[in-house]
Amino acid sequence: MPTINSFIRFLHVSPNTTNVDIYCDEEILAKDLAYNKISDYTPTGPEDKRIQIFATSESEQLLLDTTVSVLPSEKITYAIIGTLPEISLLPIFLKVEPIENPEVLVRFANLSSNVPNLDVVFLENESFFTNVGYSEVTNYETILPDTYYVKLKPTDAKEIIFTSEAIELESGYAYTIYTLGLLGDTPALDVDYYYDQIPLLKAETSNNETWKTEKVISPSSNTSPKIIFTYY
Repeated sequence: MPTINSFIRFLHVSPNTTNVDIYCDEEILAKDLAYNKISDYTPTGPEDKRIQIFATSESEQLLLDTTVSVLPSEKITYAIIGTLPEISLLPIFLKVEPIENPEVLVRFANLSSNVPNLDVVFLENESFFTNVGYSEVTNYETILPDTYYVKLKPTDAKEIIFTSEAIELESGYAYTIYTLGLLGDTPALDVDYYYDQIPLLKAETSNNETWKTEKVISPSSNTSPKIIFTYY
């Protein structure tokens, strides 16, 4: 019986931490990953994995040495959070299904270590997510496709402490919107997002070509997730 593969990738949101090289069981997975960048997915067997994170600089300083447990058929984004020397990995699991037009799935992750619990406002003064603490990730909620300005406010206050640039949410897709940075410090508090999609798969054909497949959230409830084959 074939091994059931899982997929892992890394999001660097540790403020004032240099670019990093990431190793899994002493094999490099991501090199020179910069702040607020996300690596490609890597397929991996379901088991405990040793993750080591080194500074990309000449010092090659070891910043984190930890073990994560990867279960079968999981798709995990590990967010590198916290500030040195207390950085850690936060697993953010991908659990989405094809959704109907014209809906959008969206969730929120609070990855800013020095902010209070947050409410997230998309429209007017209505809180879409409430009381989200540091390192917490909400469930997905549906919202209509549109261009939004994401506003953050402390749960126990009315004052808006941050308003994002315009974020366009397209129908038929899922998004994780997250905070990063520091409130009242540098790098400054910010909001960004990534698409939640089924990972890339790579294999070699009999004539040594390489192909990859990508499944994304279906734009229609009447179709399966889209599969794209690319030869190169």
